[in-house]
Amino acid sequence: LINNITFKCSATSINNLLDNITLYGNWDGNFENIETVQASNYFVEVEFNKSIHHGDYIWNCLGCDVNNNCMFAPNNYTFTVQNQLPIIEPINNINAVVYDTIKIIVNATDPDNDNLTYSINDTRFTQNNNEFTWKTNNSRDAGNYNFEISVNDGYDIVDSPINVKVKYLCGDIDGAYKINIIDIIYLVNFIFKDGSHPVSLWAADANGD
Repeated sequence: LINNITFKCSATSINNLLDNITLYGNWDGNFENIETVQASNYFVEVEFNKSIHHGDYIWNCLGCDVNNNCMFAPNNYTFTVQNQLPIIEPINNINAVVYDTIKIIVNATDPDNDNLTYSINDTRFTQNNNEFTWKTNNSRDAGNYNFEISVNDGYDIVDSPINVKVKYLCGDIDGAYKINIIDIIYLVNFIFKDGSHPVSLWAADANGD
């Protein structure tokens, strides 16, 4: 809600005392009585303070005297309350290796208290509300990825990028998802016996030099 929007209404009666003045508006879709204030004078000026959600609105004032003679202002007034966009907290980039579980938690707030929905532009992730999880499980998952997180308040969408780098598991030369003596044999065969190429030279460089 947008707080403390002030509407000023005034009315004048020449012959009879005023009885009340009413603020009308279409806050809920129908043009209707929002609030009535009693009066006991020939002139009255009232301020109505209201909290209103974003949207397009019309409003007017109705003044009535003690004989129930009532009149609106000659023309309705219009105004627009702009939607306030969701605010996404900064999301840190992620560095991981194959077989890691990558978890992205998105924290966002909405100034209008709208309900928020979350999404990511990649089907490898499973989603639980604002949490996205990707279990990397083979050498094909290695790479440099640029994903986009989206937060929707039902009216507008805000995007936030995140970079995820997934490297091969250093020492997993044969791409078997684990490191053991077989990796050493695989590397020896590659170097000295014209064996199969490692799944990644980075993975084969066990000491990172």
